[in-house]
Amino acid sequence: MSNFTLRATVGVTVVAAGMLAASASFAEMRLHGAVTLARLVVEPNKARIEQSVGDTLTLITNGSGNGLKDLVAGKADVAMIAAPLQLEATILNSLEPGSFDASTLRVFPAGMTKLQCIVNPTNPINGLSEAQARDIFAGKLTNWSQVGGADQPIIVVIEKPLNGTRAFLQASLLQGGEFASQARIAQALGQVTQVVSQSPTAIGYGNGASIEPDKVKIVAGFSVAQPMALVIRGAPTPAQQKLISTVGEVAVAGK
Repeated sequence: MSNFTLRATVGVTVVAAGMLAASASFAEMRLHGAVTLARLVVEPNKARIEQSVGDTLTLITNGSGNGLKDLVAGKADVAMIAAPLQLEATILNSLEPGSFDASTLRVFPAGMTKLQCIVNPTNPINGLSEAQARDIFAGKLTNWSQVGGADQPIIVVIEKPLNGTRAFLQASLLQGGEFASQARIAQALGQVTQVVSQSPTAIGYGNGASIEPDKVKIVAGFSVAQPMALVIRGAPTPAQQKLISTVGEVAVAGK
Protein backbone atom coordinates (compact mmCIF):
# COMPACT_ATOMS: atom_id res chain seq x y z
CA MET A 1 0.00 0.00 0.00
CA SER A 2 1.37 3.43 -0.95
CA ASN A 3 1.79 6.22 1.58
CA PHE A 4 -0.98 8.16 -0.19
CA THR A 5 -3.39 5.24 0.15
CA LEU A 6 -2.51 4.80 3.81
CA ARG A 7 -3.04 8.48 4.59
CA ALA A 8 -6.35 8.49 2.72
CA THR A 9 -7.55 5.39 4.58
CA VAL A 10 -6.60 6.84 7.96
CA GLY A 11 -8.35 10.10 7.06
CA VAL A 12 -11.57 8.33 6.14
CA THR A 13 -11.40 6.32 9.37
CA VAL A 14 -10.97 9.47 11.47
CA VAL A 15 -13.85 11.22 9.70
CA ALA A 16 -16.11 8.17 10.13
CA ALA A 17 -15.22 7.91 13.81
CA GLY A 18 -16.00 11.58 14.27
CA MET A 19 -19.38 11.17 12.59
CA LEU A 20 -20.21 8.23 14.84
CA ALA A 21 -19.24 10.19 17.94
CA ALA A 22 -21.35 13.13 16.83
CA SER A 23 -24.39 10.96 16.17
CA ALA A 24 -23.94 9.22 19.52
CA SER A 25 -23.94 12.57 21.33
CA PHE A 26 -27.26 13.62 19.76
CA ALA A 27 -29.65 10.84 20.67
CA GLU A 28 -33.37 11.43 20.29
CA MET A 29 -36.00 11.61 23.01
CA ARG A 30 -39.55 11.47 21.69
CA LEU A 31 -42.24 13.42 23.57
CA HIS A 32 -45.80 12.92 22.33
CA GLY A 33 -49.10 14.25 23.64
CA ALA A 34 -50.65 17.40 25.08
CA VAL A 35 -50.15 20.64 23.18
CA THR A 36 -50.79 22.51 26.46
CA LEU A 37 -47.68 21.13 28.17
CA ALA A 38 -45.63 21.37 25.00
CA ARG A 39 -46.42 25.04 24.38
CA LEU A 40 -46.39 26.30 27.96
CA VAL A 41 -43.35 24.45 29.30
CA VAL A 42 -41.36 22.33 26.86
CA GLU A 43 -41.12 24.47 23.72
CA PRO A 44 -40.11 27.73 25.47
CA ASN A 45 -37.37 25.86 27.36
CA LYS A 46 -36.38 23.32 24.69
CA ALA A 47 -32.72 24.35 24.47
CA ARG A 48 -32.24 24.22 28.24
CA ILE A 49 -33.98 20.84 28.50
CA GLU A 50 -31.91 19.37 25.65
CA GLN A 51 -28.70 20.62 27.24
CA SER A 52 -29.64 19.03 30.55
CA VAL A 53 -30.81 15.73 29.06
CA GLY A 54 -28.11 15.46 26.39
CA ASP A 55 -30.66 14.37 23.79
CA THR A 56 -32.52 16.09 20.99
CA LEU A 57 -36.20 16.45 21.83
CA THR A 58 -38.70 15.46 19.15
CA LEU A 59 -42.15 16.85 19.96
CA ILE A 60 -45.41 15.57 18.49
CA THR A 61 -48.49 17.36 19.84
CA ASN A 62 -51.23 14.85 19.10
CA GLY A 63 -53.29 15.09 22.31
CA SER A 64 -52.93 13.50 25.74
CA GLY A 65 -54.72 10.27 24.84
CA ASN A 66 -52.74 9.69 21.65
CA GLY A 67 -49.52 10.49 23.48
CA LEU A 68 -50.31 7.80 26.03
CA LYS A 69 -51.17 5.31 23.30
CA ASP A 70 -47.86 6.07 21.58
CA LEU A 71 -45.98 5.61 24.86
CA VAL A 72 -47.49 2.18 25.48
CA ALA A 73 -46.87 1.20 21.84
CA GLY A 74 -43.20 2.18 22.07
CA LYS A 75 -43.60 5.07 19.61
CA ALA A 76 -42.79 7.65 22.28
CA ASP A 77 -40.33 7.76 25.16
CA VAL A 78 -42.41 10.16 27.23
CA ALA A 79 -46.08 11.15 27.08
CA MET A 80 -47.29 14.67 27.87
CA ILE A 81 -50.76 14.91 29.41
CA ALA A 82 -53.04 17.77 30.46
CA ALA A 83 -55.49 15.76 32.56
CA PRO A 84 -55.12 13.14 35.32
CA LEU A 85 -53.82 9.80 34.04
CA GLN A 86 -56.73 7.81 35.45
CA LEU A 87 -59.17 10.06 33.65
CA GLU A 88 -57.32 9.57 30.36
CA ALA A 89 -57.21 5.80 30.92
CA THR A 90 -60.97 5.73 31.54
CA ILE A 91 -61.64 7.60 28.31
CA LEU A 92 -59.31 5.39 26.26
CA ASN A 93 -60.96 2.25 27.60
CA SER A 94 -64.43 3.68 27.01
CA LEU A 95 -63.57 4.13 23.33
CA GLU A 96 -61.87 0.73 23.03
CA PRO A 97 -62.78 -1.46 26.01
CA GLY A 98 -59.75 -3.10 27.62
CA SER A 99 -57.33 -1.46 25.22
CA PHE A 100 -55.30 0.57 27.71
CA ASP A 101 -53.46 -0.58 30.83
CA ALA A 102 -52.04 2.22 32.98
CA SER A 103 -50.63 -0.07 35.69
CA THR A 104 -47.03 0.13 34.41
CA LEU A 105 -47.05 3.89 33.90
CA ARG A 106 -45.55 6.49 36.21
CA VAL A 107 -46.70 10.11 36.40
CA PHE A 108 -44.55 13.14 37.18
CA PRO A 109 -46.18 16.58 37.72
CA ALA A 110 -45.10 19.26 35.24
CA GLY A 111 -46.89 22.38 36.38
CA MET A 112 -50.40 23.82 36.28
CA THR A 113 -52.36 26.13 34.02
CA LYS A 114 -55.79 27.77 34.28
CA LEU A 115 -58.79 26.47 32.31
CA GLN A 116 -61.38 29.14 31.46
CA CYS A 117 -64.46 29.70 29.28
CA ILE A 118 -64.21 32.04 26.28
CA VAL A 119 -66.70 33.83 24.00
CA ASN A 120 -66.49 36.12 20.99
CA PRO A 121 -65.48 39.71 21.92
CA THR A 122 -68.78 41.04 20.53
CA ASN A 123 -70.81 38.92 22.96
CA PRO A 124 -72.24 41.19 25.73
CA ILE A 125 -72.03 38.35 28.28
CA ASN A 126 -69.13 38.95 30.68
CA GLY A 127 -69.83 36.33 33.29
CA LEU A 128 -71.56 33.01 33.82
CA SER A 129 -72.12 31.01 36.97
CA GLU A 130 -70.56 27.56 37.03
CA ALA A 131 -74.07 26.07 36.80
CA GLN A 132 -74.87 28.16 33.71
CA ALA A 133 -71.59 27.21 32.05
CA ARG A 134 -72.27 23.55 32.82
CA ASP A 135 -75.76 23.68 31.33
CA ILE A 136 -74.48 25.46 28.20
CA PHE A 137 -71.74 22.92 27.50
CA ALA A 138 -74.17 20.08 28.26
CA GLY A 139 -76.71 21.48 25.77
CA LYS A 140 -79.40 22.25 28.37
CA LEU A 141 -79.21 26.00 27.68
CA THR A 142 -79.24 26.71 23.96
CA ASN A 143 -79.97 30.44 23.60
CA TRP A 144 -78.01 33.39 24.98
CA SER A 145 -81.26 35.02 26.12
CA GLN A 146 -81.51 32.28 28.77
CA VAL A 147 -78.47 33.76 30.55
CA GLY A 148 -79.20 37.46 29.98
CA GLY A 149 -77.78 37.82 26.50
CA ALA A 150 -79.22 38.40 23.03
CA ASP A 151 -81.87 36.16 21.51
CA GLN A 152 -79.38 34.09 19.54
CA PRO A 153 -78.55 30.37 19.52
CA ILE A 154 -75.48 29.27 21.46
CA ILE A 155 -72.77 27.48 19.48
CA VAL A 156 -70.69 25.22 21.73
CA VAL A 157 -67.16 24.52 20.49
CA ILE A 158 -65.08 21.64 21.88
CA GLU A 159 -62.07 19.56 20.87
CA LYS A 160 -62.21 16.08 19.43
CA PRO A 161 -61.86 13.13 21.86
CA LEU A 162 -58.45 12.16 23.30
CA ASN A 163 -57.41 15.77 23.91
CA GLY A 164 -56.53 16.33 27.56
CA THR A 165 -58.15 19.74 28.00
CA ARG A 166 -61.49 18.46 26.68
CA ALA A 167 -61.25 15.48 29.04
CA PHE A 168 -60.44 17.72 31.99
CA LEU A 169 -63.29 20.13 31.22
CA GLN A 170 -65.70 17.21 30.94
CA ALA A 171 -64.59 15.92 34.33
CA SER A 172 -64.34 19.25 36.18
CA LEU A 173 -67.28 21.20 34.75
CA LEU A 174 -69.66 18.52 33.46
CA GLN A 175 -68.72 16.12 36.26
CA GLY A 176 -68.38 13.33 33.74
CA GLY A 177 -71.56 14.15 31.80
CA GLU A 178 -71.79 14.45 28.04
CA PHE A 179 -71.22 17.56 25.96
CA ALA A 180 -74.02 19.08 23.88
CA SER A 181 -74.85 16.75 21.01
CA GLN A 182 -74.78 19.65 18.52
CA ALA A 183 -71.36 20.94 19.64
CA ARG A 184 -68.91 21.85 16.92
CA ILE A 185 -65.76 19.74 17.01
CA ALA A 186 -62.36 21.40 16.58
CA GLN A 187 -59.30 19.29 15.81
CA ALA A 188 -57.14 20.88 18.51
CA LEU A 189 -57.31 23.31 21.42
CA GLY A 190 -55.96 26.24 19.41
CA GLN A 191 -58.73 25.79 16.86
CA VAL A 192 -61.35 26.24 19.59
CA THR A 193 -60.06 29.79 20.03
CA GLN A 194 -60.09 30.33 16.27
CA VAL A 195 -63.70 29.20 15.86
CA VAL A 196 -64.90 31.29 18.81
CA SER A 197 -63.05 34.37 17.49
CA GLN A 198 -64.90 34.02 14.16
CA SER A 199 -68.36 33.09 15.50
CA PRO A 200 -70.27 35.86 17.39
CA THR A 201 -72.53 33.41 19.23
CA ALA A 202 -69.95 30.73 20.07
CA ILE A 203 -68.60 29.64 23.44
CA GLY A 204 -65.53 27.52 24.01
CA TYR A 205 -62.70 27.08 26.49
CA GLY A 206 -58.95 27.41 26.68
CA ASN A 207 -55.90 27.92 28.85
CA GLY A 208 -52.56 29.71 28.73
CA ALA A 209 -51.51 27.67 25.72
CA SER A 210 -54.44 28.66 23.53
CA ILE A 211 -56.29 31.79 24.68
CA GLU A 212 -55.44 34.90 22.66
CA PRO A 213 -56.89 37.89 24.59
CA ASP A 214 -57.01 40.07 21.47
CA LYS A 215 -59.23 37.53 19.68
CA VAL A 216 -61.58 36.19 22.36
CA LYS A 217 -63.08 37.29 25.69
CA ILE A 218 -62.59 35.33 28.90
CA VAL A 219 -65.88 34.79 30.73
CA ALA A 220 -65.80 35.28 34.48
CA GLY A 221 -67.35 32.67 36.73
CA PHE A 222 -65.61 29.43 35.80
CA SER A 223 -61.89 28.92 36.27
CA VAL A 224 -60.12 25.80 37.46
CA ALA A 225 -56.48 24.78 37.85
CA GLN A 226 -55.55 22.28 35.15
CA PRO A 227 -52.70 19.82 35.89
CA MET A 228 -49.98 18.92 33.41
CA ALA A 229 -47.68 15.92 33.72
CA LEU A 230 -45.07 13.71 32.08
CA VAL A 231 -45.70 9.96 31.90
CA ILE A 232 -43.19 7.15 31.37
CA ARG A 233 -43.22 3.37 31.43
CA GLY A 234 -41.52 1.78 34.43
CA ALA A 235 -38.52 3.31 36.19
CA PRO A 236 -37.00 6.37 34.50
CA THR A 237 -33.73 6.08 32.61
CA PRO A 238 -31.00 8.61 33.53
CA ALA A 239 -32.01 10.73 30.52
CA GLN A 240 -35.70 10.55 31.42
CA GLN A 241 -34.90 11.50 35.02
CA LYS A 242 -33.01 14.58 33.83
CA LEU A 243 -35.93 15.49 31.59
CA ILE A 244 -38.42 15.11 34.43
CA SER A 245 -36.29 17.19 36.81
CA THR A 246 -35.61 19.97 34.32
CA VAL A 247 -39.21 20.23 33.17
CA GLY A 248 -40.30 20.38 36.81
CA GLU A 249 -37.81 23.18 37.49
CA VAL A 250 -38.84 25.35 34.54
CA ALA A 251 -42.54 24.74 35.23
CA VAL A 252 -42.15 26.02 38.80
CA ALA A 253 -40.03 28.97 37.63
CA GLY A 254 -42.67 29.88 35.05
CA LYS A 255 -45.52 30.21 37.56
